[in-house]
Amino acid sequence: MDYTLREVHRYYDVPLHEIHSFLNSLKQLKGQMVLDELIWGEWFVEQYNKVVVDFFYEPLNIYSNYLLKQVIHYAMNQEIISESDFLLTDNGLLQKIQSADSWEIKCLLDFLQQPPDLKITGAGEDFDIFHQTKSRSVDPFILVSEEIVTTSEKSIQAKRQIQKAIRRGEEGLYLKIQQ
Repeated sequence: MDYTLREVHRYYDVPLHEIHSFLNSLKQLKGQMVLDELIWGEWFVEQYNKVVVDFFYEPLNIYSNYLLKQVIHYAMNQEIISESDFLLTDNGLLQKIQSADSWEIKCLLDFLQQPPDLKITGAGEDFDIFHQTKSRSVDPFILVSEEIVTTSEKSIQAKRQIQKAIRRGEEGLYLKIQQ
């Protein structure tokens, strides 16, 4: 929950007052976190999907992660970095990698500065990158007439969004790099 709220504020400009209103709707009941209104359950499903579906499966983010994975593998294999360097901040690790006098790393990082056009393709079509993460979904508990139920039990909208997130995780995403 915490990273979802942080990311939607940072990347999707969800105002803090809206996040605070959501947090104020959280209650603890029978050892569970429960929202006191359906609208906040639907709101959180929507915000979670922004991060999981819209952000993690955004083609430029997939491409960037693909390249950074290659950079990190190369830096590890060339002993530019070691496992202990993963304890550094993201910027600290990247600075250490960039400080290496490596043409290969420079070329890969240059691709990040001017990424190509990316096209989403389907299974069975020509693709360069396949990205799949574990299926992620959230179905917050809400309090309805003194009963704890899931948001999707009371909201078709939330149920559809949850199904979309699960489907995206199962199917993955195929990308073609346009030359």
